[in-house]
Amino acid sequence: MKNWDCKFHGGFKRNHEKNKRAMIVGTFQPYHLGHIAMVNRLLSDGVPVLILVKDVEISTTTPFGSENVKKLIEKYHNSKGDDVVVQIIPDIESFNFRNSDDIEIKEHISPKTVSSISVKGIRNSLAIQNDSWKNSIDPILHEDVLKIISQSTSNHIYM
Repeated sequence: MKNWDCKFHGGFKRNHEKNKRAMIVGTFQPYHLGHIAMVNRLLSDGVPVLILVKDVEISTTTPFGSENVKKLIEKYHNSKGDDVVVQIIPDIESFNFRNSDDIEIKEHISPKTVSSISVKGIRNSLAIQNDSWKNSIDPILHEDVLKIISQSTSNHIYM
């Protein structure tokens, strides 16, 4: 994928070692085109991806819930045949490691078209029933996103 910058922050630079995955951690509320672009950037380099969804309580800022997010991510990547594994993990406070040689630490800096996507903007658009959120979510997920939000609204979680 073009226009991405990558900053190396330590560790031993690896050459896509067999049976290893790039790890991405987040809440993905909701899973949008920016997330997909980053995953696709890694996949296009031949790196399989492990997406770790933080298990957070459902709230106005995390209305999708971890299980629903996992299902959205799996639905998208399974439909594309991508080598992506999704797991839910406990919420985390920080990343800690003793030896930076154990893993390669990279920061992927997205192009402006991707970095302009706002999860808060998407959630606000959904809350006021404005269809602009559809520009930031892959069409394969539209129906699922609406279903999840309608359940959140009926449970008075998302207002």
